[in-house]
Amino acid sequence: MRFPLHKRHWVAWDCVVAAGYGLIALFGAYSGLRLSPSGLVAVLAEPRWGGIAVTSLAIALRRRYPVPAAAALLIAATTAPPVWLSLFSWSYVLYTVAATCRLPIALAALGAALTAMVLSYHDMSAPLAVAVVWTVGYTVGRHRAHEQRARQAEVTEERLRIARELHDVVAHSISVITVQAGYGNVVLEKQPEQARDALAAIEATGRETLTEMRRLLGVLRDGDGPARTPAPGLAGLDRLLDQVGVDVEVVTTGTPRPLTPGVDLAAYRIVQEALTNVVRHAGTSKCRLRIHYGDDDVRVEITDHGRGGPPGTGHGIAGMRERAELYGGEFSANPLPEGGFQVTARLVESA
Repeated sequence: MRFPLHKRHWVAWDCVVAAGYGLIALFGAYSGLRLSPSGLVAVLAEPRWGGIAVTSLAIALRRRYPVPAAAALLIAATTAPPVWLSLFSWSYVLYTVAATCRLPIALAALGAALTAMVLSYHDMSAPLAVAVVWTVGYTVGRHRAHEQRARQAEVTEERLRIARELHDVVAHSISVITVQAGYGNVVLEKQPEQARDALAAIEATGRETLTEMRRLLGVLRDGDGPARTPAPGLAGLDRLLDQVGVDVEVVTTGTPRPLTPGVDLAAYRIVQEALTNVVRHAGTSKCRLRIHYGDDDVRVEITDHGRGGPPGTGHGIAGMRERAELYGGEFSANPLPEGGFQVTARLVESA
């Protein structure tokens, strides 16, 4: 059973180290004195006692207040403690300063420590050891900072990915449901069978949307664990085309093959978003979808001959472009000279 260590546990450890340092320093400095009132007065009157107390306090507070702790050690250095005690205290505090503070502050603390030790002991071995400890602390601090930036970048990328997923799922589903509901309302009295088909499409779209939302929520809930339902891909286009509300002519070239999960999902989402834009903006009931399987890539092209499609900006266009560029491909979305709109995307599979 593992016991997680929190920051307060390390602070408690520093307090234990500070207490041990104080006891050892007092024993070494005053071991020859007798336990009498006069001996106690002599201890309190000497500056070494104050230096030991200040150093112990600096050790105990080095995590919470690293710069004041280093300043306290500089003050305590005036009492000239034994070189091994000075080496320990400076190393213990400077490690934290170097690992947690900005470089100018860390360098200033190192300079103060080296100056104090050289002036007090006229020996370069102890300052050299402190410099080595400072270098180790600085290296560890930069490594931790790099890891933190990497984690933040991963979190940001995951948020963008989930935002794209939610936009694609919700925008597509709401568009399809709106179109089908409007169509069903028009033909309800004169063509009840077609109205029933529209209601069935609304039901199927709603169920598909719920499945997608559960998958996304499962990813959020389980962290890095596997999603509870498989992500959609080009193999599931038939279900999407049945729901979209427009007639889609599908043309496939090349040799169809299973794609890597990321590329497969990205291609599916691009097709989904492009068809959603056809439903929302094109004002036409037909479009064409071309899928080309290359040796190391896949291309999708959605073309309609409606009224020009969506503008070149917006979350949908930006999301499709991000998906294509994420997999080293290209993306374009432009109106056609003869009328209509065309979305083209190429996604590259990693070797």
